Amino acid sequence: MSVAPPHGSPHAAVRIERSFLKPFGALIEATGDADVNALSPALLARWVGEFRVVVLRGFAGLSKEEFADSARRWGPLLTWDFGEVLDLVVQERPKNYLFTTGCVPYHWDGAFAEQTPAYMFFQCLRAPLADAGGETTFVDTTHLLDAAEPERRAQWERVWITYTVEKRGHFGGSFTTPLVSPHPITGRATLRYAEPLPA
Repeated sequence: MSVAPPHGSPHAAVRIERSFLKPFGALIEATGDADVNALSPALLARWVGEFRVVVLRGFAGLSKEEFADSARRWGPLLTWDFGEVLDLVVQERPKNYLFTTGCVPYHWDGAFAEQTPAYMFFQCLRAPLADAGGETTFVDTTHLLDAAEPERRAQWERVWITYTVEKRGHFGGSFTTPLVSPHPITGRATLRYAEPLPA
């Protein structure tokens, strides 16, 4: 299928193939190092709303500045102490577990932010070898809540959790939040939980 660029855009139409991921998600594959900006934010947002996670493959890589500019088409970006784009690379003396080769506890991005991010953007510039680890697990918590028994869901809806993490790098501090809270765009109930950090 071909996707026309946003009206008035200088980008050419993009030829893509769309397939579905299990248990949820969609894979959008382009041919010939297409420009990701040829896909309109409205189209991508519709796919994210429908499939939860959208993986784009076969598009040309973006510089750090281009990546921020591309994401900015969706609206204002959150700014952290590192700026708008975090480079996740293994470090010799890491400030926290994000920059190691170890496991990252289950969490939701933006837990320590002043506001909940509406969308998260990731770009892989250099993938590890197959079976090298480093995979990310995503959970569709709206589906999880919809599938929960009513008594269990009611129990979760009464839970509030206080998180306290030493500030090391771009996140940390202390805050209290409900386990179940509305999605910032759809308003649907989502489950927000972060595993305890390793001792």
